[in-house]
Amino acid sequence: MSDHKFISVLGKYFGEAELTSFLAEFEITDKPKLKRGDTTAHLSNEALGIELTFEDAEELEPSLRNYPDGALVLCNVNFYGGHIGAFQPFVEQLPLGAVFGDSKAVLLSKLGVPARDNERLKQLRWDFDGYCVFASLSKDGVLETFAVQLPVA
Repeated sequence: MSDHKFISVLGKYFGEAELTSFLAEFEITDKPKLKRGDTTAHLSNEALGIELTFEDAEELEPSLRNYPDGALVLCNVNFYGGHIGAFQPFVEQLPLGAVFGDSKAVLLSKLGVPARDNERLKQLRWDFDGYCVFASLSKDGVLETFAVQLPVA
């Protein structure tokens, strides 16, 4: 799957054809459901190391387009690089050439200077046109989780 495929599904709402194909590719058959009082819902395939976050379209800031009433919009795709909780490692190619186990220096060489570098939490964020990327490093300083998501407001 290309970088574009992961990024192009961001902002799609549950039920759109492109997102339906994406979910099928990762064997995700559930429907996202909001719990009372929540504005986000999660779907995942723990065996494949991938988790998706959907947000109520009315809560998106800024709104990307006109969505149908009640639409749940894919706002984040999170990839796990190790056995984290019930998640197994994601083994497919990550977007933008990132590789689990990359050091901070390697990520900087691949992605450039981050928009945010929280050394205490070992988290980095890069902002791109229409999306952003998050990287969390392990206690050993290597890439442990990676995510693409809609831009931070």
